[in-house]
Amino acid sequence: MNRILLKLKDIPSGTSVLSLSEDVESLELQRDEYVFYSPVKIDLEVDKSEQGIMIAGRATVPTQVECARCLSLFADEAGADFHLRYIRTRKEADTEQDSPDDGLYYIRYDESEIDLTDEIRQALVVSLPIRALCDPGCKGLCSLCGANLNEGGCSCSRREGHPAWSALEKLRDGRDAGRPSGE
Repeated sequence: MNRILLKLKDIPSGTSVLSLSEDVESLELQRDEYVFYSPVKIDLEVDKSEQGIMIAGRATVPTQVECARCLSLFADEAGADFHLRYIRTRKEADTEQDSPDDGLYYIRYDESEIDLTDEIRQALVVSLPIRALCDPGCKGLCSLCGANLNEGGCSCSRREGHPAWSALEKLRDGRDAGRPSGE
């Protein structure tokens, strides 16, 4: 598996803007309802100093996903922002104090690269919607015949309301029928 590595010796001190393009296989993204396509585009702003490295980035990857309502496949793009801070240290023990929950890591002065693979993968996975929709106004499928209602209506006879309420509707209709019209 390829890793997405940031080579520190190639980055000058100060702020740098980088754009990377990687194969989707590098991230090992697997989700049942998603198909991910290459390339993964990664835009980074790296602020490198003697004390540490701050990285603000955005990763985007083209996808194909099944709509949760109408089950049609549609093209989309998954995108996620991420922020990472690396504090430089001289001690090996300090590097074991990483706190990835808030994006803070420790890195030795002699480290030559930073592996961004896991952080980018996690950011992309977390950014995926729980229920992907082809369109916010997607009408879904007919519950009776299964026709895609986005492509037009179906010939099923629809009755307003849920069948569980039919007894109450009969009661209401019966009471209304027995009342004089002036009340």
